[in-house]
Amino acid sequence: DQLRARRYGMCEDGRDGKLKYTYQDMVLIWDPLSNKAITSWPLSNKNNERQGRRSGTCRTEPVLIQKSMKHSTDYVEAAHTMMSYRIQFRKDSWTSHTVLVIDMSGSMRIDDVDGARCRSDGVWTCLARDFIKSQLDEGKASLTDVVSVVLMRDMAEVVLECEPTDYVLYNKLVDFREWRNHRPGGHGNYEPALEQAEVLLNKNRSGSCAAALFFFSDGRPSDRNKHDLPKRMGELASRIGRRLSITCIGMADQDAEDFSILEQMVEEARPYGAIASFNKPSMNADSLSQIICSQVTSSLTATKRELTNLSSGKSLTVRSDLIREKHNAPDDHIPTEDWRLFNDKTRYTANVWGWNQKLNRGDSDAFCRLIDPRCTACFEITVLNSTGEAKEERGVLCSTCKSCAFCWGCIKSKRAGRVHP
Repeated sequence: DQLRARRYGMCEDGRDGKLKYTYQDMVLIWDPLSNKAITSWPLSNKNNERQGRRSGTCRTEPVLIQKSMKHSTDYVEAAHTMMSYRIQFRKDSWTSHTVLVIDMSGSMRIDDVDGARCRSDGVWTCLARDFIKSQLDEGKASLTDVVSVVLMRDMAEVVLECEPTDYVLYNKLVDFREWRNHRPGGHGNYEPALEQAEVLLNKNRSGSCAAALFFFSDGRPSDRNKHDLPKRMGELASRIGRRLSITCIGMADQDAEDFSILEQMVEEARPYGAIASFNKPSMNADSLSQIICSQVTSSLTATKRELTNLSSGKSLTVRSDLIREKHNAPDDHIPTEDWRLFNDKTRYTANVWGWNQKLNRGDSDAFCRLIDPRCTACFEITVLNSTGEAKEERGVLCSTCKSCAFCWGCIKSKRAGRVHP
């Protein structure tokens, strides 16, 4: 049916100014000048034949969302561009930075999602409607919530970089649904997309900015070294820590596709403090919408709430210049080759420093030296004064390591030398 193909079909530019519509198992070529169809032919879709045509546009009518026309004027779009430029120089005002990694490999053209025209259309529709517009309508997002978009094919392509959340951004995601703007094709390599995502997340390393990574894929990666991807995700999580929330979504039939690598990536990120989850929606747009509203939005909102002082409303700070260690790692209790053992008399700890929680700053002045006030030999308290030096009448601070003290009794009996040479 030509009318349904033009209304619900995926539109892309054809040759000589013609428009190409792909709908169900039919391709329609339309001439907009003469306003009539030129030709059409059936499209053999082996994927849909293998699915038995149990889902997609052959079963349900696609959901079509419309752009916000009052935010499509030149004035509003120019204001959005100016705000995108200004926010690059005010990174301390960011409350969150979300990076959306969207699989745009050739398999995302498959028409097997109820309520959508294809897999890519279902992802863009739910992100525009449920992640952007819904949060704006409910007041959960503002201009200080920044969004970036990475397309995952053979190579990664950044199509939106650090743009504020508003209705202009919503309109852009609505436009991304059409194949004439971004057509799925090629392979889906995870590694380039993860590298681009890390570059974008590192654009603002402020400890008060919540970071989120949404990873949409419809199958196993095409990378040669696919088994190194979980470790790559762990390295990313170790640099950001609990500021980061990761949501991986598998957009395909789990019986037909292997999501083991995606699940391993989630498991690798959790020990570093990141809020990570893997979700597998059923093949309909409503299921994907529920995941975005519940899992994705709630985890990002929880991270932003954690980084806010509820009593004062001020942003808290999480250190971003440290590499986090894995929780519950196998070598937590058993030394391995990664440990440096201090078990002979030629090695000792020179100084022990700790981060002062009261100062709560990200510079070196926030560290303070830790000193044990007890005598290292007999554990008698040697009272320290405000300068960190032991009072002479009770003991003395070790002149070698400056981190331990000895009472005069142990020094006179030479017990101090036997304990700490």
